[in-house]
Amino acid sequence: MQLERLAKTLTASLVGAVALSACAPNVTASAMPSQVRALQADFDACAANVNGRLDAVVNTYYPDFKKGKFVSVVFPRTDVEVARYLLTDGTQGKSSPGKRCPPSVWTLPQYLELKKKLEQAEALTAEIETAKGLKFNGLVEGNLTYVDLKTNRVLTRTFEFQSR
Repeated sequence: MQLERLAKTLTASLVGAVALSACAPNVTASAMPSQVRALQADFDACAANVNGRLDAVVNTYYPDFKKGKFVSVVFPRTDVEVARYLLTDGTQGKSSPGKRCPPSVWTLPQYLELKKKLEQAEALTAEIETAKGLKFNGLVEGNLTYVDLKTNRVLTRTFEFQSR
C-alpha cells in the first residue's frame, strides 16, 4: 500500500519535472543531478547504518552460534529490529539513533537488496532463538518479548531470556 502511494508520488514528481524541463530546460537541468546526488547520499547514510546492524548478525552472531559459542538472543534480535526501524523510517522496529531511510529511497533497487538482507538476518536470528527454546513475540514499549516454546509463557523481562 505504501509502495503504491510512494510510486504514484514519485511518478507525479517526475512528470512535473519533465513538464518543467520542457518549459525551462536551463532551470531544471542543474536541479535534477543535485536531487539525484541528495537521494543517493540519503541512501548511502542509511545503508551504512543498516548494513552495520545486519552484518553483525550474518557475519558474527550466527557463525558464532553455529560454532557452539554462546550467543544471547538479545543482541542479534536487537540488531534486526533496529535495522528494521532504520529501513522503515521509524515506522517499525526498535528505535535507535542513526540515519533512517526516508521514503524517497524506498524505490531504489539497492533498498530492495537491503530488505532482502534484513529477511535473511531475521531468519538466522529466528534459528538461534528457536534453538534456545524461544520465539520472538514482538516489541512492547520498545522492549523485546519472547514466548517460551516449552511453557508457552510470554517473557517480557530481559533477565528472563538474556542468558539463553
